[in-house]
Amino acid sequence: MKKKLNFYVDFIKKKFIEREINLLAKKYIKGNYYRIATISYDGISNYTNIYGFYENEIITTLKEVFKKNKINNFFIDVGANYGTYSIYFSKNFKKIFSIEAAPRIYELLKFNCENLKNVSTINCAVANNKLSKFFYIDYKNFGANSLIKKRYNKIIKVKCNSLDNLIKNNVINNSFVKIDTEGSEILVLKGMKKLLNSKNLIIGIEQLKEEFFHKDKVITTNCIEFLQERKFRYFYEVTTNEWSFNYIFLSKFFKILEMIFFIKPYTKIKFKRVHKFEKKIYQQIICSKFKLKSI
Repeated sequence: MKKKLNFYVDFIKKKFIEREINLLAKKYIKGNYYRIATISYDGISNYTNIYGFYENEIITTLKEVFKKNKINNFFIDVGANYGTYSIYFSKNFKKIFSIEAAPRIYELLKFNCENLKNVSTINCAVANNKLSKFFYIDYKNFGANSLIKKRYNKIIKVKCNSLDNLIKNNVINNSFVKIDTEGSEILVLKGMKKLLNSKNLIIGIEQLKEEFFHKDKVITTNCIEFLQERKFRYFYEVTTNEWSFNYIFLSKFFKILEMIFFIKPYTKIKFKRVHKFEKKIYQQIICSKFKLKSI
């Protein structure tokens, strides 16, 4: 009896989710969202199906920030994965270099960007030299693939190159470089010493919780110190302030609604300057030599 009951509960739940996913798909297709090829059951794939595109709040906010600050020349997407950032910034920048190290993911990236004339895709790992390196593939989360040894299912060797070598201009004024390489961001920064001299250059780096450490009574990382030494003085993040309730019951109630009905409580999105870093995951720290006009 228990087995039958579990079967029918599971069946009803899946039917409801199927209905909701189909309704969302119709909504996003009607809204001209890009249809992106991904790998099933991957975290980015699941997020895309529910919310339209990955990290949509960050991308939408940065579009407005860059428009206000006239950052529209080059966009260099290091660790592009399926290409969400490259695709959704394709109308905001004159030229985009979309770079991905994992060969299988790169094929999807190339497919997703094939109709975007201003996007060039490159299959290599970005580091501080041309030496080949071991690359660690995580089948549970392809977004966690990295040159840094962590949880992995497979090791491959990949060709590496520096951004100074890949971007021949060596001057990319009024541009944005996004670096999301799961722990090897410092190698990317060390390989773009010429590019860092460009005017009005914005760097976006992911920083994991374990990369932060205490130094001289402040919390910092190797990447932040490296950029500060090169006159990057302004650091920002995109934050979302969700509704909060004094009663724990109400908070849990809204969380359950979000999980079951894909209802996301209203969130206020802010682009704010970071004066003191915390030990947490920063999906994007936006780094600049000049104060950015906010939205």
